[in-house]
Order: sequence, then C-alpha cells, then structure tokens
Amino acid sequence: MTIPEGKEFGMTITVNEEDSFLPQDLTNLSTESSSFKLVRLSTLCEVTNGIATITILDAVNGQIQVVLDSTMTTGLEYSRGDAVDNYYLKPTYQAVINLVFTDSTPDRVALVDKVYVAPTGISCA
Repeated sequence: MTIPEGKEFGMTITVNEEDSFLPQDLTNLSTESSSFKLVRLSTLCEVTNGIATITILDAVNGQIQVVLDSTMTTGLEYSRGDAVDNYYLKPTYQAVINLVFTDSTPDRVALVDKVYVAPTGISCA
C-alpha cells in the first residue's frame, strides 16, 4: 500500500471469511471498537497523530472503507532504498487492522506488512 504524504487517503477493503474467498458478513461489526493503526517499522511505535475512520460500505459483501485524515499523513516519513541511485521507495510502516464484532463472530486482525509513503509537493526546479 502506498500513502500520499500530507493528503487525505481512503481505501476500500474487502474482508473475506477465514480460509475462504467468500466475503465476511459485517452486519455486526463495531466501527467504534475496530481500528486501523500504522506502526513505524524502525521503532515498532504506533503513529498517534491524526484519525483513521472505519465505515461499512457494504456489510453483506464484506466491504469497509478506511480514511486517514491529512493530519495523520502529514506526519508520515518516507525513505529511499539503497538500490542504484536511492530512487526506489522503501516501506516505512506496517498497517494493523483490528475488526471487532458485537456478536459471536470471532474478531479479525489483518496486517499489511509493507506500507510506503509517497512524497508530494516536491519541486525539482
């Protein structure tokens, strides 16, 4: 996943049932208790500035939307790789998505192992 630095960023995620390609029914998903967190790879500390909002787009088809406000993305740092001329972006964060249900459905945790930050507003002049 690549997040643009300093801009509001939204993504749509489809949650599948465990060990299946079928969508998870999210009718009993608690959006108040569920969370999306970014963790810095170098320190394993959570990014605490800003807000990540989770909303249900389509409960029956397992679709949620996560929106990171611009306050959160402004504080993100990007890094360049060692390959060739340091042009290539390196992953700087991990994303942890914790979905909490209000019924007997087991809670779900997903990890996006490599999150990149794309710099914006850089002038080459």
